[in-house]
Amino acid sequence: MKRTDIERRDRDLKRLKKKEDAQERREEKSTSGSSGDYTDKLFHLFFYTDEKICNINQSLEILKIIEEMKVNFPEKELDNIIRRAIRMTKVKLQKQAFDEIKVLIK
Repeated sequence: MKRTDIERRDRDLKRLKKKEDAQERREEKSTSGSSGDYTDKLFHLFFYTDEKICNINQSLEILKIIEEMKVNFPEKELDNIIRRAIRMTKVKLQKQAFDEIKVLIK
């Protein structure tokens, strides 16, 4: 076999390997869920008024989602997801809601 044939075969093998790796990453990512998915889930579970979020301490679903997020995301990203979900509610006492959730996490 000529050198160019061998090089072409190597390039093809590398492309196939790269495609397989990318497919595995996509499948792995789709099963765990993205940060946007978790933000939407939290937002839809919140019961809120113009002033505050009322059901943070009473909802088991919120606690389950937060526990799931703790497994899938580092703490810094977890805080960002929670802040985004709270911000989507447009309540006035956002800091208080975030502090209540942080107490649940610990």
